[in-house]
Amino acid sequence: TAVIGSTGRLGYGKPAPFTRRAVSLPRKTRASLAPAAESQVTALLKLIENGRNKCKLPLTAPLTNYSLLQKDCADLDQDIQDAVKRLEECRIYDPPVLQNKSAIFDLNGPWRLVYADASEITRLYQLPARFRPTSVFQRINAPLFTFENQAFLRAPLGLARGNIR
Repeated sequence: TAVIGSTGRLGYGKPAPFTRRAVSLPRKTRASLAPAAESQVTALLKLIENGRNKCKLPLTAPLTNYSLLQKDCADLDQDIQDAVKRLEECRIYDPPVLQNKSAIFDLNGPWRLVYADASEITRLYQLPARFRPTSVFQRINAPLFTFENQAFLRAPLGLARGNIR
């Protein structure tokens, strides 16, 4: 499960803060959303924000199921998983998505990750020396059917920084 938010085309070096606008769907897509889907997006983002507050994450760091479980928030993690499933039921694009030109256009580009339970992301919270992700981006190249995760890391007190791909 991954919840991604538009970077607003700011690029990797200037992540947008976690706001409703920063993680909303492309404007063209949002216009076609049913009110039920819009309420699902709002509910999911509220749950993610609650989790971010409980885990005391940096402003743009992604929330993970690992972070929630470390803070004994298994119920909140389950609520997020359930909200994601409900949102997935609100189809935004006609299937098959990978053959839908509008979907490919909307998904193509860099996106900031706001929630994930994928092991390649949760492992970032298990790095030595208390390195922690400050932000994670997914660059989606829809026409080539590829994507890449890029994480920006920081050590305590800001003594060291780096990124990982």
